Amino acid sequence: MNEQAETEDRKEADTYAIVCLVLAVIAYPLACTIFGGALLLFISVILGIIALKDRTSKRELAIVGLVLDAFLCIIVGIVVYLLSTFGSVTVKETSVSPSGSYQVEVIANDQGATGGNYELYFERSSEGKFASVGDKKPRDAEYISGTTRTWGTYYDIKWTSDDTIYVTADYVRVSGINLIKVELFPDTYQTYEGKVYLNRDESYFDHYEISGDKVFYVCYLNITNTFYEPIDFSLEAEDIQGQDGLLLDGHMVSADREGGEAVYSIGPGETEMFEVVLCGEKGAKDERIEEELLPAIYLIPVSYYPNYEP
Repeated sequence: MNEQAETEDRKEADTYAIVCLVLAVIAYPLACTIFGGALLLFISVILGIIALKDRTSKRELAIVGLVLDAFLCIIVGIVVYLLSTFGSVTVKETSVSPSGSYQVEVIANDQGATGGNYELYFERSSEGKFASVGDKKPRDAEYISGTTRTWGTYYDIKWTSDDTIYVTADYVRVSGINLIKVELFPDTYQTYEGKVYLNRDESYFDHYEISGDKVFYVCYLNITNTFYEPIDFSLEAEDIQGQDGLLLDGHMVSADREGGEAVYSIGPGETEMFEVVLCGEKGAKDERIEEELLPAIYLIPVSYYPNYEP
């Protein structure tokens, strides 16, 4: 009788060993589903242990099943670890208001090889200690809408009062100034967005003049301001065609007739045609290739008008 019971137990143990191996194999394609893969893995391990404990005659099958279970656990653990450490959201730059009431932070969302982006957040001093460069994004930091930009964007942040900032954000030099004004309050904030940009199709190169070691381009530029405040700006230019020719390096800046820096101003909501003089170092030649071609023009913000009443 005992021999018969022992035989039945061994058959049951053998069945557990076989099922252990089968479930271990099936668990692999289901590993991506938390419930399916984890459940089969758990059952496989339990049956494998029981089979070995009851001295199954199919010991090898049970051992192979448990080894597969262990290997799958290792794979899942590695994947979970990599997912938990993939990418980072950290403080890249900080800018504190004049009296220390607020701090604006450039947050870097680094997604590794897949790229990432930058965003602006702010903290209030009343919430506690400000974050430092390299810290994880603070939980109490508040996102400033409209400030998400591509990876590599440079933010120029100017405080004009303890609760007001002006932000320009560009990935590369462009023919316009994308401007965001942010007003911070104890329980909220307000943003205003606009742009000062060059209407290139309505602008043109007029002529050039040579004076000693300087070259002057006279251009007429059609510029629009969609921001609700007037903006002062200067201009820079790159004339690739003139580089190593009429111009030494192709770089030019807005200038007056004496060669000093020239600054322009445009009112809110206005479009205006500006006569602009660009100055650069003279090169070896006295003639310009493609005389009528307007060089690449870049608008550079100079100052803002924080006290302007619209």
